[in-house]
Amino acid sequence: MRRLLSALLRAALVVGALALVRAVLLDRAPRRALHGSEPVIGSLDTWPAVPRKMPA
Repeated sequence: MRRLLSALLRAALVVGALALVRAVLLDRAPRRALHGSEPVIGSLDTWPAVPRKMPA
């Protein structure tokens, strides 16, 4: 009986941890859908162009 309760408690902890991770990941998702080719703010597409070194 003790083993069964221990197994159920561990399963409940794993399910709770997975639910917490899922909630955090969903909270960090973009708030709106992308429109066409509009880049996501903070993505590499929005970084300014880096000037190249002049040949020496």
